[in-house]
Amino acid sequence: MSKDIEQFVSECSVCNAHSTSQQKEPLISHEVTARPWQKIGIDIFTLNQRDFLITVDYFSNYFEVDRLRDKTAKEVIGKLKPHLARHGILDMTMTDNGQPFGSQEFSCFAETYGFEHLTSSPLYPQSNGKVEKAVHTAKKDHDKDLSE
Repeated sequence: MSKDIEQFVSECSVCNAHSTSQQKEPLISHEVTARPWQKIGIDIFTLNQRDFLITVDYFSNYFEVDRLRDKTAKEVIGKLKPHLARHGILDMTMTDNGQPFGSQEFSCFAETYGFEHLTSSPLYPQSNGKVEKAVHTAKKDHDKDLSE
C-alpha cells in the first residue's frame, strides 16, 4: 500500500508542482583521526543555570567538562590551556560560530598554538555532532548522579 501511495504522489502533477525543490544534502562525515588529541570539538552548554565548557577528542570520544565563570574568550582559553598541557597540542578544533570562538582573541590563541580552527554551519549544531553527543552524555550522567 505504501508503494502505491508513493507512486500515486510521484505521478501527481499538483503534488509535484508544490513539492520541496531543495533536497537534503548528504551527510559529510569528518575524517577519522590518526591519533588522540589530533582533533577536538569544543562547546559551551548550560546546566542548572551554570555554564560549562566541554572538550571532546574525536579519536577516543574522551571528553572533559570545565565550569565557566563567564563565557569570555579569556576564560575559555584559560580552561583549554591545561588540557593542551596534559594531552599535547592539537592539529584542529571544531566549534560553533558563537562567542567566544568567533573572537579575535580565540583566533590569536589558535594561531599562537598552531592549530586550525574550523566552525560548524551556522544555526546547524548537528554539523558538530561529536561535541553535541558529548554534551548529551554529560547531562545524562549528571542526571543519573543526582538520582542515585
